[in-house]
Amino acid sequence: MKRITFALLLLFCATTFAQDGINYKALIKDNLGAVVASQTIDVNADTGPTDVYVETHTGATTDANGIVILTIGSVITPTLGVFADIDWGSDTHSLKVEIDIEQDGTFVDLGTTQFMSVPYALHSKPAESVTSTCTLSIGDTYQGGIIFYLDGSGCHGLVAKASNETGVYKWSTTNFSTWALANGIFGGAQNTKKSIAKALDNSSLCPAADQCEGLSDGGFTDWYLPSKDELDMMYVNLHLQGLGGFSNLSYWSSTEKYINFAWVQGFYNGAQVNGVKGVAGLVRAVRAF
Repeated sequence: MKRITFALLLLFCATTFAQDGINYKALIKDNLGAVVASQTIDVNADTGPTDVYVETHTGATTDANGIVILTIGSVITPTLGVFADIDWGSDTHSLKVEIDIEQDGTFVDLGTTQFMSVPYALHSKPAESVTSTCTLSIGDTYQGGIIFYLDGSGCHGLVAKASNETGVYKWSTTNFSTWALANGIFGGAQNTKKSIAKALDNSSLCPAADQCEGLSDGGFTDWYLPSKDELDMMYVNLHLQGLGGFSNLSYWSSTEKYINFAWVQGFYNGAQVNGVKGVAGLVRAVRAF
């Protein structure tokens, strides 16, 4: 049985445009939500929509924090195609990633992610020249916070507020369903609005979401409580890198699980678990740019 059941795509862009490849970074967790540290795995990368390039990274190793970092396009002998020959301008492309934790040839499909823009620029490639005027990086201070996610253009993404909200907050003060179920990138904004709307104009019923939604900080008023995936990116891209001044305690996400539970993440070990809504936790607001 495969022990790895979850991996999260964290950073899917290249900010060094001379680089012949795509930066891929993933946090590997087991079925209990704990990170899998210092373990050798095989990773299969398939660039689509139809198979135009396939490569396998044999013997990739997660670090002490359970993170694996690869450069798609760096394998000397790929299974199919030539990375430099991919015509990025001809079609919408995507990346499917599979992981073999036992290194026995049986891969677990982690899903397919579509490129929202051409992910990098090559000096020699068949597509038209791609340039970027953006020089942003993960960890930069920008537009009221600290960048923890950049999209494929390198010009847009998400920032976390530079500090926690003062005090601790319950997810909700009573058990009711908000249908705030989004868990992906930018999903927290939708969740925050849904939670407050479902509180029937009594925003005090959802203190964590209300605290973020009502913020005016750094000249911006569009802050929200992050989704579970956004929160995990903050943990990996900021907290594990010593950025953001996070506490080694539990933080609320905006993603609901059940009528009386929502997703919470421990910043002492990275595990995401179902938290009782009526238990107070820390809150860190985010916004998109």
